[in-house]
Amino acid sequence: MPSVADSFNLRLPAEVIDPPSPHIHASALSTEITVPPAFAYIVPLATWTAFADDVLEDPDVDAKLRRDRIASWEDTRVLLGKADVADAASGHLISPVDLAISARHTGKISALNQHAAYDKADRKTPRVDRCWVWYRQGVAQYFAVLDYKKPGTIRIDEFMAAVPPPAQPHDVTVAHAWRTNASFFEGNSAVLLQQAVNHARQYGTRYVAFFDWNCLVLLYLAQQEGMNGGYWCYVTLIIGRENIRPALLGFLERAFQSSVYGEDSLPPFGRALELSEPASTLNLPRRSVSRRRSVSRAVEFSEPPSTALSVPRRNVSRRRSVSNPFELSEPTPIALNLPMRSVSRRRSISRGRREDY
Repeated sequence: MPSVADSFNLRLPAEVIDPPSPHIHASALSTEITVPPAFAYIVPLATWTAFADDVLEDPDVDAKLRRDRIASWEDTRVLLGKADVADAASGHLISPVDLAISARHTGKISALNQHAAYDKADRKTPRVDRCWVWYRQGVAQYFAVLDYKKPGTIRIDEFMAAVPPPAQPHDVTVAHAWRTNASFFEGNSAVLLQQAVNHARQYGTRYVAFFDWNCLVLLYLAQQEGMNGGYWCYVTLIIGRENIRPALLGFLERAFQSSVYGEDSLPPFGRALELSEPASTLNLPRRSVSRRRSVSRAVEFSEPPSTALSVPRRNVSRRRSVSNPFELSEPTPIALNLPMRSVSRRRSISRGRREDY
């Protein structure tokens, strides 16, 4: 059997070939009323693996991981549901990653399974499948959260549809997201982002991951405030099976450093956020949207007050381009000075059955 150290250069076994793509929905009210980010920027895989390399190249960590052995794959396994993914991941993904992160930070980090936090009213919140925590003067500091999903739940094309063109200036994208008053995440990706924002709110961390065995999604919710996901987030989608272990390890290492030392102490994510005008002219509002039910979509966004607009009212009949959902059909304002609005939260008339997603 290969050592745990060697496992970070090996492929995760048993890819699920052509899994069904189950539709998911927000089964908890706290998730359903959460506002997902409007769009996403891609974070290169190397951002995470650089942190993993820093851990694995530590001589003490390497020595320990070379003494330990990774489990063999059991031929009896069938990966059909979320529970199958969670059970298989325990020995083949989580175990080597936790051995590495705990060797680097001996005695400082704990991991919890099927954990439910408590809100300010001391009410139990929806559980997460796994979270990592350290303690500051006896107070829990949750720094990363992971949820398992059924194989096929994560649809890469839905995530990529929410990524703006690389050459488009950041302020243009934000202004367009504000004017269209919508999130470009749709389908399963929209629900996953709602869950991510809800987890971030509950656990006080912007580092959230999802894993359906074929794909690992790493999220940093840069603008999350409470139940509002803000305008943008950062995402990495890992399907290369040799990269899944080091990516998750690097994700946890960065999240831990962010929790201990602060996010400002770390290198910024991805590309610089280019502006089409000097930053001094950019005065975009905090994203805060009111939501109402729609026949065509689970979530629709209402129009901002016309008195606050310095641009023509949104043409509600305008449709996003199939090839580029961020394509602008009207001039985009650069300097917006708009009042913040609170998020409207209404219970859905029909929430559907609770599913294992």
